[in-house]
Amino acid sequence: MSIYTDQKKSDLVGIIASSLCAIHCAITPFIFVAKPFLHETVGQSHTCANAPIGWKIFDFLLLLISLFAVWHSARSTDKKSIQLLLWISWICLVIGLFTAKYFGHFIMYIGSFGLVATHLMNFRYCRTCQNAQCTSLK
Repeated sequence: MSIYTDQKKSDLVGIIASSLCAIHCAITPFIFVAKPFLHETVGQSHTCANAPIGWKIFDFLLLLISLFAVWHSARSTDKKSIQLLLWISWICLVIGLFTAKYFGHFIMYIGSFGLVATHLMNFRYCRTCQNAQCTSLK
């Protein structure tokens, strides 16, 4: 398997994981608002802070998948701006995950959408560089 194919796969995995993360973050408030009405537990408080453990594990699973995608994509491209944007977006995602209780999910959205956009840019860049620049780094 060529290095270009590996890089292309890491960008696709990164795009999918980041998109799932953004969707996950977007629907979470609606699920927690609807949960009391679905389970007839109207008196309980349902927030991200007291989310079920499976919901929190999903956050960290997506974070881990995106870490591997960022790491592989960043090391297999020669464009420093893409490398920097990948890591900045991933760090925003991490900060957003751990500070969502205090600042809301806004930082996570920035990280998620930043990762999607940067992986797309890297995918296009490495597709147009005809496999020379993106694979010469190995």
